[in-house]
Amino acid sequence: IKHPVYEGIFNVVASLRKHNERESRREVLINEAYYDQQISIEAEGQLIRIFMMDVTSQKLSEKRLKKAHMDLSRAFQQLKDTQKQLVQSTKLAAIGQLAGGVAHEVKNPMSIVLQGINFFEEKKNKLSKEDGEVLGLMKDAIMRADKIVRELLDFSKPVQLELKPINIAELAREALTLVGRQLEIQNIKVTIDAPHDVPRLMLDESQMKQVFINLLLNAFQAMENGGALNIRVSSCLYELPQKGKEHPVSFLPGQRIVLCEFEDTGRGIPEEVLGKVFDPFFTTKGPRGGTGLGLSVTRSLIEKHDGEILVESHPGKGTCFKLYFPVTEPS
Repeated sequence: IKHPVYEGIFNVVASLRKHNERESRREVLINEAYYDQQISIEAEGQLIRIFMMDVTSQKLSEKRLKKAHMDLSRAFQQLKDTQKQLVQSTKLAAIGQLAGGVAHEVKNPMSIVLQGINFFEEKKNKLSKEDGEVLGLMKDAIMRADKIVRELLDFSKPVQLELKPINIAELAREALTLVGRQLEIQNIKVTIDAPHDVPRLMLDESQMKQVFINLLLNAFQAMENGGALNIRVSSCLYELPQKGKEHPVSFLPGQRIVLCEFEDTGRGIPEEVLGKVFDPFFTTKGPRGGTGLGLSVTRSLIEKHDGEILVESHPGKGTCFKLYFPVTEPS
């Protein structure tokens, strides 16, 4: 009776009698040992029968089985996510190869057309006002086409990274100086929140600066009437998020990472197009707004650094791009 597993039995019996019940069963944990305890009242209430069994081995086996099942489910999900990424990478490689071929074929004829336009521009004095306006429209169109071709070539060509230790917060500040004037004119307030002890990352400075400029301009275009852009940099041990929430698949729990977030207060991205924002040539900015390659190139460059980019958005409230990078020692 003095064994701890018997503690509280008389209270259980009293409760059974009070509610006119005959039996109770409960699990008791004492000093990391599990007991299955059954209490029943028999012989018209004169006999109390107590049955106990040590089920520690069973409980530990159940826990191990549950953990193994969770690990297996997680591994299966990671495999599915990785396969999805592989399929996407294969598609992008095929699109890049096609885009590069088309761009090279189109570039030469366009150069000849542009030379012809420049030739006639030199004779503006001999042209009528209407002819001059048509010539101007033609030059605008051909320059836009030339810009698209150059972006196609950038998208398709392999990138050779020149890696060196980089402070990602400082790199974000440098990128901001290049487009800061545009943000200031549009009344967009930018803040950078980064601790001093963030680990340096092995990055290609030029390519990563292009990534940041793309994201800054993306925020700029989402806040026509002004707003706020907050850039946050942090370092932590990676943890899997709650079930159902999108997360990077390249990292393991406990792996040290650096997270860089670009969060704006712009118009946000509608849910029906959120999953397409990284697709090549997808754009919601209209025929003169862009080629739809900016975010595709951004993701491609981040993935070449063994990182990942995810996006969260709430229409009318803003968008947050999250960049994940592994912390590695310089080789």
